[in-house]
Amino acid sequence: FWFAGKYLYDKNRRAFWQPHNNKPELIWTVVPAAVLAVIIIYGLNSWNRITAPASADALEVEIYAKQFDWTARYPGADGVMGATDFRLINGTNPLGIVTPESVKARLDELNAQIASEDSTFEHAVLPDDKAHELHAHAEHLRRNAARIINLRTVMELDIAEKGAASIYLHGADDIVTKDFHLPVHKEVNLLIRSQDVIHSVFIPHLRAQMNAVPGMTTVIAMVPTITSDSMRTHVMHDQSFDFILMCNKICGASHYNMQMPLIVTEAGEYDTWMTEQMTKPFQASTVPAATS
Repeated sequence: FWFAGKYLYDKNRRAFWQPHNNKPELIWTVVPAAVLAVIIIYGLNSWNRITAPASADALEVEIYAKQFDWTARYPGADGVMGATDFRLINGTNPLGIVTPESVKARLDELNAQIASEDSTFEHAVLPDDKAHELHAHAEHLRRNAARIINLRTVMELDIAEKGAASIYLHGADDIVTKDFHLPVHKEVNLLIRSQDVIHSVFIPHLRAQMNAVPGMTTVIAMVPTITSDSMRTHVMHDQSFDFILMCNKICGASHYNMQMPLIVTEAGEYDTWMTEQMTKPFQASTVPAATS
């Protein structure tokens, strides 16, 4: 309003024309450049600190995103998370964990589908467009089966070369759960993956955020410093409070509902919870019984 009033039209006023002046040009170039340099250097230092590798003894947890929910994966009794491959994802293997058993199960499932579609194609009388669609789908299944056979070959070679150290032998005891628990004052290395589109792991109360990108694993390390109980009683004064993991990318129609409670507990409570989870590994029948 001041600017509009100051330069209100006046027929007696004439504009001042200045073809060039190095001084103001230098000022409005150098000052913003200096301010931006400070912001960028500070930002880069902060980013390097946030994305620095976690320490060797950090707890490793995987957060898996898909429209429209989250799944957590923890290493089992062996302390190592197994390999994954999206082509193995099905109703019983939501993260595509690679084990000899899961590869065989997925191949058996695909072969049964192929046989069913081949039988339908051979014995049923179908319209041309439906027959073409069925044939194309069967070919798609065959290509997927061929890729999984290649994966099986790679797995078998790796096991033959590395023995028990092979990453393909560490997935059976992994813990796959919809519950997200972390111990307080313990560094956590979050491994983040996505099945479909770009999501974003956002835990606002922990000031943590990292994109979940299809086809790659992003990583962020953090240390929870206060338990859920302490937040409820001493900080928020709200007994229903929970830390929340939410998606911070608009990922589809139910994006608003893509949330997962996070429970931060003392180390002893976390160990008790983890001991209980270890009784429910990904492939219980393949996990060797504990020996005394």
